[in-house]
Amino acid sequence: MTASDDALRERLFDAVSKVVNLLVAGDYRQLVRLAGADRYSAEDIGGLENVIRQYGRTLVKLPDDAVRYMSVIKVTLPGPPRYSVNMSLWTAEEGRSDLEVRLTLIERDGEIVIELDDLLVP
Repeated sequence: MTASDDALRERLFDAVSKVVNLLVAGDYRQLVRLAGADRYSAEDIGGLENVIRQYGRTLVKLPDDAVRYMSVIKVTLPGPPRYSVNMSLWTAEEGRSDLEVRLTLIERDGEIVIELDDLLVP
């Protein structure tokens, strides 16, 4: 892996961390504003909240070494560089859990644009 690959991975991880921190805080409205304003309705916000509540464990921020668990696949489409990213979530009770957040991250004008694709529960 090159230094530029490492820098990109860190930028992608920073974007993932923003999403996870909003999930941990239970700030689903801000999460939708950040990562899905055009894709999610008020009902979808409630759905995200219900998924977490029904899981029955307390989400916590990602540990410092969590970047090694992040799966990144470059999506080959016309337009700006785009990545499909899967990231495990952590809970106070389990550590690394079965929960997973799936995102599409797009490099646009020097920024990473975040699209929330799914929150998977086993």
